[in-house]
Amino acid sequence: MGLKEGKFAYKTLKSHDHEERENEKKAGSIDEEEAHNEASRLILDSRTSTWQAVANMTSFVQGVGTLALPYAVFKGGVATIIGFPLFALVHWYTGKVMINCIYEVDCAEVTEHETIVRHDKTQIAAKRKSRVRDKYSELGKVLWPRYGGMFLDALQSLDLLILGVSYFISCGSLMAHALPKAGLTEAMWASIIAAVVLPSTFVKDLAWVAWQSLLSIASLTTMVSVMIWYTVTHYSTINPTDVLFWDTEGALVALGLVISSYCLYSILIPVEESLEDPSKFGSALAISLSFAAIFKTLFSLCGFLSFSHATDEVIGNNVQLGAPRTIVSVVYVIYVIFSYTLVIYPVFHSIDGSLLASTVTSFIPIFIWSATTRFLVVFITLFIAVVVPHFALLIAFVGSLALPFLEYIVPCLVHLKLKWRELKPLQVVADGTIVIMGVLATVFGAYCSGKALIIEMTK
Repeated sequence: MGLKEGKFAYKTLKSHDHEERENEKKAGSIDEEEAHNEASRLILDSRTSTWQAVANMTSFVQGVGTLALPYAVFKGGVATIIGFPLFALVHWYTGKVMINCIYEVDCAEVTEHETIVRHDKTQIAAKRKSRVRDKYSELGKVLWPRYGGMFLDALQSLDLLILGVSYFISCGSLMAHALPKAGLTEAMWASIIAAVVLPSTFVKDLAWVAWQSLLSIASLTTMVSVMIWYTVTHYSTINPTDVLFWDTEGALVALGLVISSYCLYSILIPVEESLEDPSKFGSALAISLSFAAIFKTLFSLCGFLSFSHATDEVIGNNVQLGAPRTIVSVVYVIYVIFSYTLVIYPVFHSIDGSLLASTVTSFIPIFIWSATTRFLVVFITLFIAVVVPHFALLIAFVGSLALPFLEYIVPCLVHLKLKWRELKPLQVVADGTIVIMGVLATVFGAYCSGKALIIEMTK
């Protein structure tokens, strides 16, 4: 029998019941048509279109530390500007690598009932991509079977909680400076925003979150438009050569901010899983990161050139009191309200899927568990925001300490281990280079940003 190549067909892990049914099928107890219908029911229940995936990823990647980006240019100068497109490319590569590692490729004989493109009705050999992992933490089990998953879960939750903290810090700082006559402190404003955000944390459907993402993107577009307008109207004070400097220690602090601004690893697997057509994930990721690189470069340059060496950790605080400053502050708060859930979503996903959750919900109603965990997560992020109110430096430290490991080192090491025999020499070199880059970024970036944070906290 001649064998022909078919296209990739995505499928999910088989349940125990399905395996028994397949064994029965081999024994002849289930006819071919019923087996086909059973396979169709096992196809992933897609919930989002490609544009919704782009919206979710664009909202997420744009919002992480947005207001600290001009400060990153203030610390790193031209190195920061070069870093925006460079790290967008690196994140696109590691994102595709990560998704590649949650699938295994196998060859299987298929018949005319299979939904695979072919030229005749004879049996053919088709390559299938079977989804064998559905959480980021499961990549850790590849490297460290016993504790790898728990370690990545803990590190990921810490990273995302700090991102939530940064949202409350920036909101509190902006509103306190924009509306000084209100008489509310930064901590009070942060508490108000936390109370407004809390109800949205009960959302569990990424398709619905996509609509929130569109609103948050509109908010960011308004914010950057105001910043560009402010820069243009104050062009007489701008000196383009201000950005042409090199500060090694400052560049390493900025490195953490740039890496944090592209933090996407935590939602890539849920977004890919929710796609109607998973094969379009790479394109959706490329579009999102392209938008991100353009936005970050434009916004950070405008912010820094407008205020030069007076650039604040929260750029909105530099804008003079009045309509522009109020617009930037209110629009950013709206962005946080609509995007906080997307940032924290993986934390809730991990908590709800834990052994503790299944144990506790066996004797209490699940809505009590959900309400309690969501309140605690929001409260913890608010508490840290009040205790450590240093927006940019906190992001830079966590970005340098955790993100290179989570976004670069783990995906590439897992890729090398799982796909070693399939990789081309150039792919091996790329993976190895990114791993080394991740180690260096962790060591030097965490040292410099941690040092700067300690100095600020002890003042």
